[in-house]
Amino acid sequence: MQETVLRPGTPDEAGLSRSRLKYLDFYISKLVSEKCFPGAVILVARKGKVVLHKAYGYAQTYPARRPMEKDTVFDLASLTKVVSTTPIVMTLIEDGYLELWDKVKDYIPCFSGGGRDKITLWHLLTHTSGLPNRPLYKLLSDPADTVEFIAKVELDYTPGSKVQYSDLGMILLGCIAEVATGKNLDQLFNERIRDRLKLNDTMFNPPQDLRRRIAATELCRWRGRVLVGEVHDENAYFLGGAAGHAGLFSTAWDLAVYAQTLLNGGAYGGNRMLSPLSVKLMTRNHLKELGEYRGLGW
Repeated sequence: MQETVLRPGTPDEAGLSRSRLKYLDFYISKLVSEKCFPGAVILVARKGKVVLHKAYGYAQTYPARRPMEKDTVFDLASLTKVVSTTPIVMTLIEDGYLELWDKVKDYIPCFSGGGRDKITLWHLLTHTSGLPNRPLYKLLSDPADTVEFIAKVELDYTPGSKVQYSDLGMILLGCIAEVATGKNLDQLFNERIRDRLKLNDTMFNPPQDLRRRIAATELCRWRGRVLVGEVHDENAYFLGGAAGHAGLFSTAWDLAVYAQTLLNGGAYGGNRMLSPLSVKLMTRNHLKELGEYRGLGW
């Protein structure tokens, strides 16, 4: 597969409508002016041609206004699942640390009984494990108890019979990656995703000196402060800021590079993150028999 690298281009080169792009630009500006949201960064690209990359409004409005910039860093929330955890797991499968049909109990022995014995990494990646969502930060006092707690949570349905979006499943995947390699999740992300693709603005737990570039998320009543540069998701915060379901920060540009990497079959800028076969496995429909359309992680 020919590798495409992002670069500025015209709508005509990208095969996109100039009038629709102008309307998109107008509409985002309108929503910001009407205070639907404080600000935004938009990046539109096709065929490697970036035809619109623009910042709107403010990255923070309280206690003081701070303008949005094109390189503003955002809390990615659940995009962490598909920009970090899923590709990490796929690289570990490629390298022989994991197999897609490995059972969770092979790595977490206490994860057994009550139908859990049948749950595989595939179930976690397709959100068909039967695991529910739970507010760990309210139910636990020590992050070290997380895996044991999840291992005892009652399943909502028989594994493989239904799709139910589950943060707990992705948290488990992150833990399994750590068990299999002996490395922390943020270290695995840096080595296997960030460094390979040179995503210099993508990370867990951004350093203090980067916070002037990070968009605020909310005035958090639980923490009693405006959140800038610390993960918004309460469970991820409880787990130290780096978790399988949330915690990653990034920019529009880095996300575009990641997306183009998948379109390229797993490589970008002469560097390879995944094999074309792994990308195909990630992005094909695994749940046709359930009437769903889901890849791995997505």
